[in-house]
Order: sequence, then structure tokens, then C-alpha cells
Amino acid sequence: LSTMRTLVPTFLLLLAPIAEAEVRLHPLFTDHMVLQRETLAPVWGTAAPGEKVTVEFAGQVAEATAGADGRWMVELKGLAASPESRTLTVKASNTVTVNDVVVGDVFLAGGQSNMDSPLSSGSAAEALPAANDPLLRFFTVKKA
Repeated sequence: LSTMRTLVPTFLLLLAPIAEAEVRLHPLFTDHMVLQRETLAPVWGTAAPGEKVTVEFAGQVAEATAGADGRWMVELKGLAASPESRTLTVKASNTVTVNDVVVGDVFLAGGQSNMDSPLSSGSAAEALPAANDPLLRFFTVKKA
């Protein structure tokens, strides 16, 4: 029993780097996202150091190798605006997919303290449903 108490934690510690080695995308890359049209689109994340990462989107294939710190980045060539729902696929030792990705214009809102109010309040609560635009998408950056 004493040997088992020593071996199990040791075994789990040895597996920890393997679990962390999976390719991962930065949290900005989520289902229903928009890539900016007509400009290079960087895609980045982490993987095991030295691991080859392949990114596929809209007929493009880009490859990178994770650095010693596990970080990697590729740039997709500029794409024309398109409402077509596509899948962004990232492959390494595992595969990550981001579904329902479109290409269009990305607008960032930020600045003053009043920007902290949710869009579901105030005049936006009336304007958003009236927009009736299925391609309008929102991403909220969570506070640390």
C-alpha cells in the first residue's frame, strides 16, 4: 500500500506533460467567429514544443512548428468576405475544430468605463433584435 501511494502520484506527474501537449487554440478562436476579410488572418495557440501544427480553412493549409515555449502561429492569406459557414481545423497530435466561421468585417468596441455595460441593456436591448442579421456576431472578453 505504501509503494502504491508513492507510485500513483509519480505516474500522474509523468503523464502531466503529455496531457498539456495537446494542440490548443487561443481562447479568441471560438465557434461562430468572424475572420477579418482581405487581410492576413493570424491563427495561434500552443502545442508540445517542436510539434508540427497544421491549420486548414477555406481551402488554405498553413503549417507551423511549436517553439520551445510551445507557442505557434500561422497566417492565413486574405479571403474575400463570405457568409458561408466554414470549419477551421487545427491538427497536431490531436484535432481541434472551430465551427461556423465566416469571413467579413470585425469591429472592436472598447474604451471607457461605460463600455462595461452589457449590450442586452439600454438602447441596445431594442436595437439588437431589430437588426435581424444572422451574421451579426458578438464576442465578450471575460475579465481576468
